[in-house]
Amino acid sequence: MAPIRGLFSPVRTIETTVHDVLAVCIVPSVGLQASVGEAVAVMRTEKASCVLVTEGDELRGIFTERDFLVRVAAPGLPIAQTRVSEVMTANPETLQQPDSVAHGIHLMAEHGYRNVPIVDSAGSPVALLGVPEVVDHLDAIFSGDEDEGDIYPGDDDWIDIGGG
Repeated sequence: MAPIRGLFSPVRTIETTVHDVLAVCIVPSVGLQASVGEAVAVMRTEKASCVLVTEGDELRGIFTERDFLVRVAAPGLPIAQTRVSEVMTANPETLQQPDSVAHGIHLMAEHGYRNVPIVDSAGSPVALLGVPEVVDHLDAIFSGDEDEGDIYPGDDDWIDIGGG
């Protein structure tokens, strides 16, 4: 039987786990009582588009650039007096390290998320899956060697399965 080149390799590779795609990283975070100004300072220092909001070791929310623009800047709230807990996205959807990158892409596409927190079984943040990581991963999948995706390696015949 002839190979269907490259057709199934992206599907298999996109099922890579979040753990396999993300390197150990510093997760920018602030406490629940931090001010918006403190959260923005952490975002600037870490060159991050968001911070995770924690209470102890547990994830309580996420504060993003979009939250800042829509919930703080637009209504003109003072950043020094406004608590991040008042304007964060509470109880964000999360992934765990064994979850697939495909699941993360689905969450991002369906809900318009740019970042999805990765938590351990106790709910403690361990990483952050963001658009840059997804783009890097997809680039690695689709810029790979065509032959790696052969279903039947060594068979160089093409078949026309129709469909345009």
